[in-house]
Amino acid sequence: MLIRPPSVPKPSIRALARRFQLDHLVALPEMVRWIPIAFVVGILSGTASAVLLFSLELATRVRESHLWLIALLPVSGFFIGWLYHRFGRSV
Repeated sequence: MLIRPPSVPKPSIRALARRFQLDHLVALPEMVRWIPIAFVVGILSGTASAVLLFSLELATRVRESHLWLIALLPVSGFFIGWLYHRFGRSV
């Protein structure tokens, strides 16, 4: 007569981690999920920061090399305000 052992369910990662005191392995599936997302977010935010700094440097160079633009700011502000007053619709 053949005696079969009772079927034992396959232990989960969490159960194995607790059994062998490897609690840091519990976070492994979450890390595998979040690391690519963090990589993409880092690339996008780094690119946006680089574009912002490049455009700021460009605007600073233009302002410093064309000082007469500073003198035209009040005139252009008045002109834009007049355009809004003349052609703008009430809200």
